[in-house]
Amino acid sequence: MPQSFKSKPPANAHKAKSSTQKKSQPKDPKKGARTIPPKKANLVTKQQVHRRTTSSHASALEKEIAAQAMSHGKLTIMRKAAEEVKAREEKAKK
Repeated sequence: MPQSFKSKPPANAHKAKSSTQKKSQPKDPKKGARTIPPKKANLVTKQQVHRRTTSSHASALEKEIAAQAMSHGKLTIMRKAAEEVKAREEKAKK
């Protein structure tokens, strides 16, 4: 019986596939949370409450720190120079 010859695949078939399937990767990483959002209703509400409480705590802390900074007066780097200016102002008032 005669044997039939099967056609051979092209020699560079794998190279052609790999070059066309290259994925473009972003230059910078994405910003934001990397968690998968919950699909169950109770978990969704729990996540919303957690987000609200953490943001309210953060804003309250910022306000508290700002109030403490304001209560101490002007923040000066050169305290000695500031004291001299204050002393001159007191002398001028007298």
